[in-house]
Amino acid sequence: MKTIKYLGILFFLVMTLGCSNDDSSGALSVAYDQSVIENIFRQEGQTNVPTVNWMGEKGAFSATTLTSPEDDDLVGRVIFIDEATGVISWDRRVPLGAHEIVVTATSTEETATARITFRNIFKNGFFIGGFNTDTSDEPDYSAIINDTQLILSEGGNVELIATDGSDFDGLGTWTIDGPIVTINFSTNDTPPKEIVMVGYMYASSGDFSGQWGTGLSHDNTVQNVMGVFGFEND
Repeated sequence: MKTIKYLGILFFLVMTLGCSNDDSSGALSVAYDQSVIENIFRQEGQTNVPTVNWMGEKGAFSATTLTSPEDDDLVGRVIFIDEATGVISWDRRVPLGAHEIVVTATSTEETATARITFRNIFKNGFFIGGFNTDTSDEPDYSAIINDTQLILSEGGNVELIATDGSDFDGLGTWTIDGPIVTINFSTNDTPPKEIVMVGYMYASSGDFSGQWGTGLSHDNTVQNVMGVFGFEND
């Protein structure tokens, strides 16, 4: 009787392990330890190696940031994937904002995908530049004299300080939406002038340029354009 009992237990264990192996076999899968990556503007980095169940012969990795035909694929230009390991890396030129990276692992028989949201965040910066009063359709940014410091502080405060010996300065706030930065500040004139700046933050150089004037339109553009500005990330 004991022999039958032991055989029954053994049969149970074999069946249990067999079922467990069948359940774990599943299909090709790939997973990263982060589904959301938060990166500071103009910092480079990389992910850890993903966890992959190849289900047999090891395959290769590919990736894209194309979520619609109108998108610009960042993979191969500023975001890169190691085809053998699946490690994702990026350089300082990734544009500000959120970008979805779709990774595909491909074996001889199957494919699997993983999605990562890459958020490139601007927190603060120190810039040197200035303003001009060119309101033409093709303004001359090269005519701008670098006579002003622009300080964008973490928390949303902004300060402008003249470096040409004048007593000009300005205080205000800044906000960012993707690569578009909007600045509202008051000058130290009497009475103060309320100025708005709307410009693009370039990841390739760290520069910030756009239009300045008074008033902000509903589409987040300068209502009364008085010129352009250009600042270089110091």
